[in-house]
Amino acid sequence: MTDERPAAGGIRAGGTVPLALDSLVPAPHYPRLGGVNEDHVLVLAESPTPLPPILVQRSMQVIDGMHRVCAARLRGDSYIMAVVLDEDDTEAYVRSFTANIAHGLPLTLRDRKAGAERLLRICPDKSDRAIAALVGLSGKTVGMLRGRLGDLPQPTARVGRDGRVRAVDGTEHRRLAARLMAERPGAPLREIAALTGLSTSTVSVIRRHLKSGGTIETLAARPPRAGQGGANDVDPDPGRTLSHLMRDPSLRYTDAGRTLLRWLHGHPIIDEPAWQDTVAAIPPHCLPAVVRLARRFAGDWNDLARQIEELMLSDAG
Repeated sequence: MTDERPAAGGIRAGGTVPLALDSLVPAPHYPRLGGVNEDHVLVLAESPTPLPPILVQRSMQVIDGMHRVCAARLRGDSYIMAVVLDEDDTEAYVRSFTANIAHGLPLTLRDRKAGAERLLRICPDKSDRAIAALVGLSGKTVGMLRGRLGDLPQPTARVGRDGRVRAVDGTEHRRLAARLMAERPGAPLREIAALTGLSTSTVSVIRRHLKSGGTIETLAARPPRAGQGGANDVDPDPGRTLSHLMRDPSLRYTDAGRTLLRWLHGHPIIDEPAWQDTVAAIPPHCLPAVVRLARRFAGDWNDLARQIEELMLSDAG
């Protein structure tokens, strides 16, 4: 049993301090729908290493670390080390998800979807991808959940992962960029991007579109028609597509093209049966790390797909 006691003078946010276990209470919106996993508590209680600090609000509600709290109680401890955060309930709920995704027992798919639905209700102005990054889902899944929640507010703009505010419908922004380019032909791309809220890559495509004879009227954003390779399409034969790209001279004989080919070639295509065999053989203690890496890699490639889709939409018309 630990002999540590809370420091005198009260609890200040930001520091790591020992807190009495009987002063802690679960947060009202615990991210795990199934509650505390007793088997995981037993594993933590048997561990000879000190438990990492938990995260709590000043109200003594546990943001992250309920398994550690239960393990400490099971071991007979009276106190546990904690980082006290001065956050409101919304910030604390977001923190509970990001902390649980970063370490510890992985959240289930059901947990993540429930968390996404709650965040959509309390932060409807966040983009699908911003919420997806917080709960460990894909932006497409969050978008489907948003569509099912018919009573949500419908903001005209959303806040992205980078903190930038972007219009839900970017058509007028693209037209504004085209007008600004006509009025300021020498303006840098970054200046136009800052004035319109578009990315510099989208502004670059709009400029090329205009120089090639396109007009403002043809800049209306239209999704690619079926069969034209929209970003949400799933390639039925990725091996063949990759082989075709590897032989394309416009990629093979440019620095940027060779870089892209190295990226694509460095991520082999894995059939689902191979996944099942490999996943079954992963040691249990390695599973959380593999989950984090897989989600990070998937997120990076989704970011690339989103940027390419922006270019495709800007060129449509």
